[in-house]
Amino acid sequence: MMDGRRPEEPVPAVVLGVRPTPIRLLGQGPTEVALRAVGAVLGDDGPTVVAEDGLDARSGADVRDRLGRGEAVLVLAQRPDAAPFYPVAGPIDEAPATGRRAALGSRAVGPGRLVFCQQRLARAAAAGDLVSCDLLSDLLAWVSEPRPLPTREALVKDDGRSLWRYSWDDETRR
Repeated sequence: MMDGRRPEEPVPAVVLGVRPTPIRLLGQGPTEVALRAVGAVLGDDGPTVVAEDGLDARSGADVRDRLGRGEAVLVLAQRPDAAPFYPVAGPIDEAPATGRRAALGSRAVGPGRLVFCQQRLARAAAAGDLVSCDLLSDLLAWVSEPRPLPTREALVKDDGRSLWRYSWDDETRR
């Protein structure tokens, strides 16, 4: 290699992770190891994270209760048979490990905010995969820190073209 390393040597990298933020985990398995790998502090406070394949009747009821109290919840990848316990109606599709079909998003649920990701991250992040760790860190930041609300204004240029101008207010999104 051009930098003097042998081809079998790993490329050095630093995973910054999240600030030490308390996270309340529902479920166990590789998700617990993955969360710790990116710097999350597991306990009884902070936003709730549902472990991959950790959604069941009990955790689903807890999630709905927390969303009803205005909290933020991150639900990681779940099997399709967990759909009855999901806090919003609709099917759960098995997403591939990566790619365009790996569903990711956020939506208001009552006064709370649901962040969800159907991309399977836990095992890879627990093993130190940088992309999985980075995405998991971003998801934790998304659920932990309020984001500013964008406002959209329709404008028409002198030549007749339409465009949208976005700006952000001090009000924050749940």
